[in-house]
Amino acid sequence: MPAQTVVDAYIREALARAAYETLDDGTIAASIPDCFGVLGFGASAAECRRNLAERLEQWVSQSLAEGRPLPVLGGVDLNAGQARAPGTHQRPAPPAATTQFDGPEAFAAALTAHERPR
Repeated sequence: MPAQTVVDAYIREALARAAYETLDDGTIAASIPDCFGVLGFGASAAECRRNLAERLEQWVSQSLAEGRPLPVLGGVDLNAGQARAPGTHQRPAPPAATTQFDGPEAFAAALTAHERPR
């Protein structure tokens, strides 16, 4: 079994906090309240969890690479050694096209700006 990193512990802790919901079309949606903007979807709970885990890993990697503070989850604080933390995480960085928002207001503004007329 490969060695577990502090980032792996962080991701496990975050996934344990996930909230799942069944949408009207039967799709499962999940979010992590402490990790703003991290959402996953799937036709089943297992698929949704895999999708959520992938997106969470991307969010963590990009946040560390950009020096963004991350919430402390279950005593796991990735901010303490932030200068060296990206080097301890062996997964590839997410694509550059990923967008992060500085808070709920910025996210809502972006959604509003891109709404299609009905």
